[in-house]
Amino acid sequence: MGPNVAAAVSKFEKANAPNLAGDPRAAVPQRSRAAGRPEVPEKPAALRVSAGGSRAPRSTGALSLKSPNVDALLHSFVGRGIDKFKAEGATATIAAELDHKKHVMLLTGFSVAPQMPETDGMATAVLGKALDEAGKLVTFVTDKNNRPILLAAMQEIDAEMASYTQVVEFDPAHGAEAEVEANQLLNELKPDAVIAVELPGRSKDVKADGTHVYRNMRGLDISPFNGPVDQVLVEANKRQGVFTAGVGDGGNEAGVTGKGIPQALDGSNMANTVKSDVMLTAWNSNLGAAAIGAAVLQRHGKLDKMPTPDSYVRAMGATMKAGAVDGVTRGRIPNEKIGENNSGVDGFHLETHAGDLRKLMAAIARDVPAGVVHVEKGNPFVISVTDSSDGGMIGAKNLAGFLRYRYNVPAVLVPVLDHANAPYGDHTRANLVVYSGRMQQTALLIADLVVTMCNTQATTLPESLHIPPNAPGDAGAAHREQYIVDLVDATARTVAKSGDKHPVLLCTQFTKDSGAYPKKISEYSGGKVEPGLMACPEWAPLVNGGLHESEKPEDKAYVEKSVRNIVGELKKMRDIGELTSVWLCCTHYPKLTPHIKKELKAQGMGDVQVLDQIESYAKAVKEKLDEIDAEIDRTKRTVTNDQIVVTTATDLNKVKVAAEGILRNRNPDAEKLNVNVLGLKSFGADINVSLLTSILFPQDEGAAGVGSRAEDNAPMAGIRPQTTASSPETAQRLQ
Repeated sequence: MGPNVAAAVSKFEKANAPNLAGDPRAAVPQRSRAAGRPEVPEKPAALRVSAGGSRAPRSTGALSLKSPNVDALLHSFVGRGIDKFKAEGATATIAAELDHKKHVMLLTGFSVAPQMPETDGMATAVLGKALDEAGKLVTFVTDKNNRPILLAAMQEIDAEMASYTQVVEFDPAHGAEAEVEANQLLNELKPDAVIAVELPGRSKDVKADGTHVYRNMRGLDISPFNGPVDQVLVEANKRQGVFTAGVGDGGNEAGVTGKGIPQALDGSNMANTVKSDVMLTAWNSNLGAAAIGAAVLQRHGKLDKMPTPDSYVRAMGATMKAGAVDGVTRGRIPNEKIGENNSGVDGFHLETHAGDLRKLMAAIARDVPAGVVHVEKGNPFVISVTDSSDGGMIGAKNLAGFLRYRYNVPAVLVPVLDHANAPYGDHTRANLVVYSGRMQQTALLIADLVVTMCNTQATTLPESLHIPPNAPGDAGAAHREQYIVDLVDATARTVAKSGDKHPVLLCTQFTKDSGAYPKKISEYSGGKVEPGLMACPEWAPLVNGGLHESEKPEDKAYVEKSVRNIVGELKKMRDIGELTSVWLCCTHYPKLTPHIKKELKAQGMGDVQVLDQIESYAKAVKEKLDEIDAEIDRTKRTVTNDQIVVTTATDLNKVKVAAEGILRNRNPDAEKLNVNVLGLKSFGADINVSLLTSILFPQDEGAAGVGSRAEDNAPMAGIRPQTTASSPETAQRLQ
């Protein structure tokens, strides 16, 4: 047993094989399900699992893997007949199959009745967190009713994951439309593994319209209020190289099939017909999902990274607060006694489930080999993020999150902020072009790629690229154009492709007056998309001042009034058919998203999408990184928890405090961010590269230039050679 495993077992509670004597589970009414033959296209027989779920993983060959202690726990309660169709060894087998999978798509969401999504299945958030800790890209897919429930669970498990991971809402009509959209989703995201957890699966019974009946434990057809998410599993099963698995507790869940599945309580057939490569059965699906996650972490030598039982209890409580019910009691209050059962997950008190999770840790440590999979840590790109003020840090935080959780791109982001000349909107265009050009020159000296994060600044492109090269080693406009990503251009392309006839872009007055967005959107859409632009002059200053987070009544009232006024103008546009979506085109504005959505709902526009331009911008940045990757030596770089901010501000401590608040990891147990603020007199001619080097590469402070650091094992070693000189007039200030 490795040190991580030992620590994890000690942390959660050493336990032997489950002993459930006196366990109240026997009081729960039995769920029953019925069997049926699959009717969906399958992979070749050689890749298909038996009903029991046991087959040798393609990654290891040889015999099926065993996990007897885990199996005993997963099947410790048989009151619903799970012993009649249980699959053994599935935990270890699925974990081994996932060893070298890179992108895992997780499907979940089960509504037992209208407006009653259930808590079971929401530990998919726990599984997603475990897969993320193992270095895998994770995408969640659920339907409209279950999306807020899943997000509530994710928020408790990992707030960063909840903010940035892609959670796809899949809710087309059952039948042909679902088949088309499922294939579109798989084609776009290209997962190499798809796992369904407590997901309604179609029965063999077909309605008059040709679609299938989906039944719950009571025999009710639940297809009218459950999206056809199982169609994604159906289509994934047809694709070579895509591993599939299903997790369930009763037999009516997608991916869970076989003989022995009981009938529904009313005697009707409810057995699922959608197969998977490996099925995993557990007395509640949440425990099964957690078992897979723990097994994956164990194989990666990271069992200590498993979410704790306490976080699971908080997550389930959060789902009930968001509208979920216990699937057995239909209760919405955690641990409320209803009849002989408790409202939590499948009729049991949440502490009962927490106890099982503690036992699971010990069982995994016994059954699954530790540290057999080694995944190289990603060597990060270095990205400079340019802006006039703190909005650049907000944008950098969001961009880093989307790159990590949407694309699994390792990156160190360095905000380069021209506080001395902020706000840019107050300057003439002539001055703004100079300020922007010189900031870009400085930013390129310390990074592989420069990302413009200020919409106002981006409107100066490409003119600002032609400012005379003043920084040492600057290669001029051609060089800058190759390594700079334009926020306005990237956003315009996305808006043009969105299909929205009348998107409304919320922006600064300068951005609106520049006309840059309408011109580019018209160009990229062939004139088919007609954007509206609305200036929000109060929003950036109030975010910079922290009023959106203030508890003072007068500050709250000011923010609410400001947002209400803008949304009121949006309603006028909606009423005359000139608004189909809202785009936040200033890096400050996403901080106001909760206020905006709340007010939209209050004014009868809750269906209007509010889109953060940085979400789509991350894709453009990822594509640019792919383009230049071959020319960058990242082999010596390591990810660090140190954060660097470069600024022209005079009050460096104020910038540091702002950075610590904006850029921090929002999880309560996260390591504290160490912020270094580098102050420069101005950008361009006045930059001292050796000072930058001493901060970026502290292991060799004598180095004169950034490019000479490729051989050092420093956080950002390997940046392209660009300079070996510095200006003696530089103001050297470090906080």
